[in-house]
Amino acid sequence: MQTILIVDDQQDILKVISRRLQNSGFTTLMTERGMECIEMAVYHKPDAILLDIMMPDANGLDICKQLKSNPVTSSIPILLVSGKILPQDVSDGFSAGANDYIKKPFEHVELIERVKSAIKQAEDKSADDSFPSEPSSVMHIAIAAQKLKQPLTLINISSASIKRLLAKEPLDKIAISQKLDVINTAIEQITGMIEVYSKTKKTE
Repeated sequence: MQTILIVDDQQDILKVISRRLQNSGFTTLMTERGMECIEMAVYHKPDAILLDIMMPDANGLDICKQLKSNPVTSSIPILLVSGKILPQDVSDGFSAGANDYIKKPFEHVELIERVKSAIKQAEDKSADDSFPSEPSSVMHIAIAAQKLKQPLTLINISSASIKRLLAKEPLDKIAISQKLDVINTAIEQITGMIEVYSKTKKTE
């Protein structure tokens, strides 16, 4: 089942969009914070992101640029959602790397169809960019390097989050513990990949 990450600072909009997507067969993730969107995108690797532009803690265009510049999340289609409807606003959205720009208010049927279209285009591009036939050892190295980017990026982001949390008072031990859990999970992923690669090399 495909997963959609919805990012909007208005709780009622989050719930309505989430419900409509779920009724159409999608799984949804939600956040009201722009910066948290980056962590969730790296960790969950959703099939698409619906990203509001105007948020109190971050500019959606900046978030879009960060996601598209990160090799772990660059292939995830991003659909910007905004009440800013001038031609320059739309142009700025696509310049930031968005795959689509949806103007508020929107019809939910249209929204869902455009989400499906963005996912289909991303899947087609991924198939076109798949690894060509290469010697086995070279292909394994290329695949391993690609897969390692996600947990390593996750460790980097979580470490930066912990530093920010440590600088705040009072100390949020629960939040720090959650970030450490994410780091531990990423380390386990890396360890598992190394073990699989080691076994593959022995059988060649």
